[in-house]
Amino acid sequence: MAGSEASSGPGATGPLAGLRVLDLTRLLPGPVCTLYLADLGADVVKIEDTGAGDYARSLGNPPGTVSAFFRAVNRNKRAVTLDLRKPDGQALFLKLLPRFDVLIENYRPGTLERLDSELNTSTLSSPPPSAARVRASPARSRAAQEVAATMNA
Repeated sequence: MAGSEASSGPGATGPLAGLRVLDLTRLLPGPVCTLYLADLGADVVKIEDTGAGDYARSLGNPPGTVSAFFRAVNRNKRAVTLDLRKPDGQALFLKLLPRFDVLIENYRPGTLERLDSELNTSTLSSPPPSAARVRASPARSRAAQEVAATMNA
């Protein structure tokens, strides 16, 4: 966007300005979905795993460099790293979650529900009425998973 207009974040403009999106996506379908939201002005915060982060960061690139693919599908987003497998990361995630309007994830089916169970909550699998949860991943059927695996290959 030109001039002083912000394309994402608290000062964003556009039809989705003011919408806060928590992005737990990786590879292609989920990041593209949240990219469109960010391009339309939503404040998108991408959660990446600690360590290497999203594995698309180094896709086809030498170690220590960020791929053009990753930059393209994650433009206009802010990012934080969190280890959702550790209690500290889970606690911080639960503190962040109520600040967002939308949670978008593309984990394998059952992953978020398993995390919900570890957190002793139903917040993730049953969001409050003021929030939405979007799954950008395949259905549970084997055929749907094979199609998604092919798309992400």
